[in-house]
Amino acid sequence: MSNAIKKSENYIRNIILNSKGKFKASMLRGTDFAGADLTGSLFEASDAREANFDNAYLTDCTFSVTDLADAGFRKSILMRTIFSTLGLDGAKFIDVKFADAKLTMIDLRKTVFENCTFHGVDFKYCDLRGQCLDGLTFIGVKFDRQRFVFL
Repeated sequence: MSNAIKKSENYIRNIILNSKGKFKASMLRGTDFAGADLTGSLFEASDAREANFDNAYLTDCTFSVTDLADAGFRKSILMRTIFSTLGLDGAKFIDVKFADAKLTMIDLRKTVFENCTFHGVDFKYCDLRGQCLDGLTFIGVKFDRQRFVFL
């Protein structure tokens, strides 16, 4: 057995899925989806830690019971995207516009949001305690049964 084990890297650059992509119980850790058109895709019960979704089109996508810890979403398009019951610790949303997205039952305390706009977003049952929301734009946002701690 060799002492040198190469870390496998997954690259999916500039892809266009002709039909809705389904990633069920998939190992996607560190996958590079940068610039990919993932419109209508389903990510369910998958490990997508450290995945790169920078500049990706995530319209009408669903992320359900998927670990997205330390994933990057710089300048991604998140329209009608659903994030439900998943891990977002250390995930970075920078210069992202959320439109009619749903974030439900998520602990967002360690998620990074910088220069983001939330339009019509539903934060049902999210934990936002300690989250710095300064400098973010909120338009028609729903907060239902979320947890806040104001400092």
